[in-house]
Amino acid sequence: MLRQRALRDVQNEFKNIIEKEAKNYELMNLEIFNCSPEGSFKSANIRMPLFGIEEPVPTDPPTPWHIFMFEYEDVFNLKNLELLVQDKQPGDSDVDPDLMAAYNSLVDYIAGKEAHDVCLSKVCKTRDGNLPASSSETDIAYSLAVHLFAPLTVGACILDNHSRAWPKSCPGGCNGTVQKGPTGIGAIQIWHGFADILISQKIPLKIWKEVPEIVTNEHDEDSEEDSDSVTEGASLSPCAMYSLNIETKKNDLAMKQPLCQLIAQTITNSFAQVNENKQLSQFLIPSFGCSNNQIVIFGYDSENDVLVKKVDPILLWTGADNIWHLSVSAVVQIWMYMHFPLLMLPSLANQYDTNIRSNFHSSHTIEFFRKYSKCQTKGFPHEGGVKLLNTRYSRPTKKLKTN
Repeated sequence: MLRQRALRDVQNEFKNIIEKEAKNYELMNLEIFNCSPEGSFKSANIRMPLFGIEEPVPTDPPTPWHIFMFEYEDVFNLKNLELLVQDKQPGDSDVDPDLMAAYNSLVDYIAGKEAHDVCLSKVCKTRDGNLPASSSETDIAYSLAVHLFAPLTVGACILDNHSRAWPKSCPGGCNGTVQKGPTGIGAIQIWHGFADILISQKIPLKIWKEVPEIVTNEHDEDSEEDSDSVTEGASLSPCAMYSLNIETKKNDLAMKQPLCQLIAQTITNSFAQVNENKQLSQFLIPSFGCSNNQIVIFGYDSENDVLVKKVDPILLWTGADNIWHLSVSAVVQIWMYMHFPLLMLPSLANQYDTNIRSNFHSSHTIEFFRKYSKCQTKGFPHEGGVKLLNTRYSRPTKKLKTN
């Protein structure tokens, strides 16, 4: 009975994505103006419009700067979701066996989600929705590993065995445990460091007590353009025009640094994964930044030099009468990114005539990334508001289809 209800909930989420979310903006591309791709992830410093630029310098591209937006249907293979919605007999199915295994893990998780909700909410949520005062970053990471990431992956979920004093079991009291092991990425010649959690040996995750927020989107009231007014044949036509208005804050640098760290980890991990498995060379390989409340996602295609950020963070919780539950929608979104080789479309860069590259490949150390960025545990030490100028969000120009 529980599994049938879970199956219905999952399929309803898939149908909502296919019918309502397909044309929504899912990812934005990011351009790097300057960075020094060496040292630890923690020391990474990246100059880019995402963080706001008070004054341009001669090496910056000429304004206006464009940030291109990609729709859900251009990022994910919705045909695979349609197959899963239509599938009635899992034993006699046209669905790829690996996708079916991932799908079953999702349905099983939703069927048992109430138990995960109870234990996870003890660590991540008080009745009024705040983080419990006694919960540390290690508590959050361990409980999320036990009650979210490990059950949703077909592979392993590994906690960093170098950086932290982990609890012996889930701090929510269920006695659940997660494997500890090597999560190192990079080499001494390039960016390097350790992920807090490594999911399926592919996706690194960084835990924060609070997700850093550098920018907020505000609709540009001077623009009458919207996404419906942009034709596919238009060249760099502006759509959904926004300006990023940020008040100067004393802690801007403190808020920027964790995101620089996550971006450096995302880029380095993408090279590492492709070095290990060339079949991943056309994918935007994701990396997660997670708190008790939400997840931000970056992705990088190291073959085509495309860096992206998920437009909106994934909000983990929904609440009623001071009782908190993991959102089914959030779980489905996380599951889709976790299983990106099965659900994402490859070669996003090849869909467009517009240049959407991040410019990271202009780095003088690029060959070191291609050579040395294997996941490893040795070779490097362990590391213990401005107004954005003339930036426009636009839809890139798609390539014309030919018969």
